[in-house]
Amino acid sequence: MGFRLDAPVPSVGRPVRLELLGVQWLFERRAEGVACVAVEESLAYEGLLGLPEDGLLRIEPVLPRHALEVRITSNLVLAPGSRVKGWLALPVEQRISFVDGDGAQQLLVLEESRLRTGWRDGSGYYHPWTSGFHLQPRKDLGRRAWVRTFIRNRAADVIEADLCRLALGDLDVEVLRGLAIGPGVHWSFGIGGGVRVRPVPRFSGSPVLRAGFPRFGEVAS
Repeated sequence: MGFRLDAPVPSVGRPVRLELLGVQWLFERRAEGVACVAVEESLAYEGLLGLPEDGLLRIEPVLPRHALEVRITSNLVLAPGSRVKGWLALPVEQRISFVDGDGAQQLLVLEESRLRTGWRDGSGYYHPWTSGFHLQPRKDLGRRAWVRTFIRNRAADVIEADLCRLALGDLDVEVLRGLAIGPGVHWSFGIGGGVRVRPVPRFSGSPVLRAGFPRFGEVAS
């Protein structure tokens, strides 16, 4: 279970205001229904929801449901037997759900405006994306999910790590100090190479979630 914000469904004269990762949400019950507005620098979403008077509204940060094909813009060159570690900045969306005794039902998803979708025979839908390889998460890049990434070269030759396919859509996202933290990625080349994804740790002592973000990584963005 990842990070989530729950609030009662708005009643007449009692609007609900929530903020997540720089996006401000307003839900206001009117005669026509529940007005829903999201603002992120500018208007990001506006619509009308039909909601009963009882229940909860839930907002969650989520990763795109299709695989991300990440082009790394930093120069990453690894000699045999070496490794680097850092962070990738990936798109993060926000899901709005209605919750009652029968569970949660998705109402809408606020998508990343830059996200595009492609199709490739044999692998299906995917989202092309670009990211630098960062020493640590940064708030100045806007709404992003930060993914701790370890890259290891077990091959006999020098390799350049520049393109990685990540299927993360079913995994949780946590939020710490206004930053979205996604699952960990272990990417290796050579014998037994490939990409392994681990859920983000949710305990307070985790080095991934420790306040202040220690100086992870040896490769600059």
